[in-house]
Amino acid sequence: MRCITLTLLLAVCGPLAAQDDVRVRLVPRGAAAEDSGRPPWSGERIPLEVRLEVADGIFRGRPALDLPDTAGTTLYRLDAPPVLGSSTEAGVTWTTQSIELAAWIHAAGRTTIPPIRVRFATAASTIGDPSPRVLETAPLTLETARPPGTETLDGVLLVSSDVSVELDWTAPTNPLVPGDALRWSARLDASDVPAILLPRLGPTLPDPLPTAVAIHPDPPELTTRAPRGALEASRTDAGTLVCEGPGRVEFPGWAVHWWDPDAATLRSKEFEAIVLNVEAAGSGAEQTADSRQPDPDDHPSLWPWLLGALVLAVVLFVGRHRLTAARREFRRVRAEGEPSRFRDLRRACRSSDPRAIDRALQHWRAHPAAPRGIAADRIWERPRLEAALRHLGEAVCSASPRCDARTVLAECTALRRETASHPASRSLPPLNPGSTSTGRSSSNSQG
Repeated sequence: MRCITLTLLLAVCGPLAAQDDVRVRLVPRGAAAEDSGRPPWSGERIPLEVRLEVADGIFRGRPALDLPDTAGTTLYRLDAPPVLGSSTEAGVTWTTQSIELAAWIHAAGRTTIPPIRVRFATAASTIGDPSPRVLETAPLTLETARPPGTETLDGVLLVSSDVSVELDWTAPTNPLVPGDALRWSARLDASDVPAILLPRLGPTLPDPLPTAVAIHPDPPELTTRAPRGALEASRTDAGTLVCEGPGRVEFPGWAVHWWDPDAATLRSKEFEAIVLNVEAAGSGAEQTADSRQPDPDDHPSLWPWLLGALVLAVVLFVGRHRLTAARREFRRVRAEGEPSRFRDLRRACRSSDPRAIDRALQHWRAHPAAPRGIAADRIWERPRLEAALRHLGEAVCSASPRCDARTVLAECTALRRETASHPASRSLPPLNPGSTSTGRSSSNSQG
């Protein structure tokens, strides 16, 4: 008996195509297409492929599939690029493109997968205009069986060779009192199955639920990954139990079952039952409300907190004084900076007081960041500035109330801007200082 029986509406594995030059088929692939002596198990991954074929042409773009929503069957398109190929039939070259799918049948028996609509484009050549196509595959019937020994299990059977289950409980020590809470979390990881088929995890809740506890479950976290065509799924269920009244609550033991296809064995992981005893506040022979009160000697001492507060106050006090001193130093350095001295020169020039201008000029000239052109041995390079400074000196010596302050300020401002645009001129000495002084002496003698 073949592992899969294909019953198509028109013909066995026949195409359902609207054009003669294009064919679309849904067929098994890999081991599912071979005769292994048994039908595939319900819940087992069944590899399928949608095969597109175009005669004397090529495919353009990535095909799109509209997977049907069928009860009892889960279809999943793997995140893998289509596989291209070609074949020759009766002298006609067919270009093929295979899209990898996977199917999981939930129950044993015969199941029919409805037609899958495929939207794609073809062209006669790489430079030809694409022609959109919309075709449907023929229905595909699959026959599956239940693994031996699993007939009594309810729900969709998990079929995977790599499964891990973990349960984490965090709870206070029994007995509990109203207001106590415990947290539980369970995680299941499996391969060759999508996360939507993983069973619910966690302890089985008693029915009816006792009034001693309240259940606050979290939404399940489902994750499916498909690295290089392999499926990896995980599911996490968590929740919080809050004690609301006295009573005894017992959560029955539970288990996770799965079929291992590699070992052909039914595997299980069981978890023991959990019993919670909730006592009324202020009563109980073994542990009363008074006995639950902590011993005064167990109270954390306040001295560490007081000492920490004292140390913090000292640090803030010392830091405040250091910050104030640093702020004063910053203001002093800023006041003694070159921009501050130049502002003093600007104010003095606006007052037209020769003595104030001379003091501000000498103060600015003495700063290391002042332009080199303001130095006494470089004034001759700016005739207007040299003449203005000569008039300023005469006004200071003669106690004249007027001088050419506007020219002094304009020349100093221009010199400062030139130095700012060419900062290298501040530190580079003249190429030939001797020749400069000699040339100036010669020009003076000629004058």
